[in-house]
Amino acid sequence: MAYLISARAADDIYWIYQQSKQQFGERAADAYQVLLGEAVRFAAAYPLACPVREDTSNPARVRYFGSHLIVYDCVGDDIVVQRVFHQHQDWDAEI
Repeated sequence: MAYLISARAADDIYWIYQQSKQQFGERAADAYQVLLGEAVRFAAAYPLACPVREDTSNPARVRYFGSHLIVYDCVGDDIVVQRVFHQHQDWDAEI
């Protein structure tokens, strides 16, 4: 299984890195990015392990990771990460 990162998700990941770096330092931000990458690879390896959120305007699978949600779609045998949100963010309005 492979994964693709949408442009919006790439922006989200960059923003998360910048915020983490500012709040916790570069070493912690780097470590969080590594773990975030592992979470995306897990979702790609086991795409059906995460539930579909049907109660949103755009049904998608959601993998919870730390303080964030990885929102993705299954496309064939691969996944496409659409967005990465903070768990307190109103992400349904932004997909």
